[in-house]
Amino acid sequence: MGGEKSKEIGEYGEKIVGKILELMGWENCQHPVEVPCHDTSFHKTKQGAPKKDHGLDFLFRYKCPLVVDVQKTVSISAKYRDKYSTTNNTLKNYITELGNTIHCLTFDKVIGKKIIYPELSRIEYVGLIFYITHDDDKNTDFLSTIPQIRNTDKIEYKPIYVIDNRIITFLYSSIMDAQQYFTDKKVRFAYSNTEQNIGAIDGMLNGTILPIEYLTSGLLPVQVEDNNGKSLVLYTLESFSKDSFEALFYFACKFTSSWAKSVTIKFYDYNERNHKNIVSEVLAMKQQEQLSNKTEIEKFTILDFKDMENA
Repeated sequence: MGGEKSKEIGEYGEKIVGKILELMGWENCQHPVEVPCHDTSFHKTKQGAPKKDHGLDFLFRYKCPLVVDVQKTVSISAKYRDKYSTTNNTLKNYITELGNTIHCLTFDKVIGKKIIYPELSRIEYVGLIFYITHDDDKNTDFLSTIPQIRNTDKIEYKPIYVIDNRIITFLYSSIMDAQQYFTDKKVRFAYSNTEQNIGAIDGMLNGTILPIEYLTSGLLPVQVEDNNGKSLVLYTLESFSKDSFEALFYFACKFTSSWAKSVTIKFYDYNERNHKNIVSEVLAMKQQEQLSNKTEIEKFTILDFKDMENA
């Protein structure tokens, strides 16, 4: 019975992760994927036998908009459980498991070396773990409760990002809110313009693919365009305060450089009656900034990512 329940919740987890990947613009992921093991002397099954392959829930490749000439190949693991473990060994095991899979992927000529954009010359391998739970609160900040995970195995893994309940809730809520600005419901995420991506996106400052680097940043920048020009809508996981608003306003000014005609910053807990005087005070101090008179603060609604079980 326990095995059947575990399988059922695992299937719901894959459904949730598949839906959030679609919202992130990560469409047409390979699902599932079997990666042949290229290190059978080190990678073993639970019974101690050499592994033949590694299972991946999803595999996604995209042209990186933040670094020129790079394809991101992302190995994705969906871990949907009833409740979070009280120790960090569970997460460490998930990281080790995915790290070993990526290690073998880098040696695989058929799956791992595949480049979907012929003009790109470099592949960066990255891992992404959705460690989310059903019975815990949707805003559970699991990652902040665990001590630093030490690499006691001394294995050099590729970068691995971890999404918990709090982060997936933010991503789901902000992207769903952002869909209101687009008639086709495909959100255009705003990309930062840096020395590393000059020419990487052909001068485009937005796209429908959310870069993996944004996922755990606690910020979601969206570019909206109408007949009057381009605007930035910036979602944040931070609670509203004078300090957080001031920092985000400064970030928005630098991020948009010269392309935004206006900025909207969205907090999940903004209350106009309680906070409008703080907003006025901060903007009055920033009159030298071009966007000081073109910035609005709004609230977005926190949704429950578990609703995607039924989507």
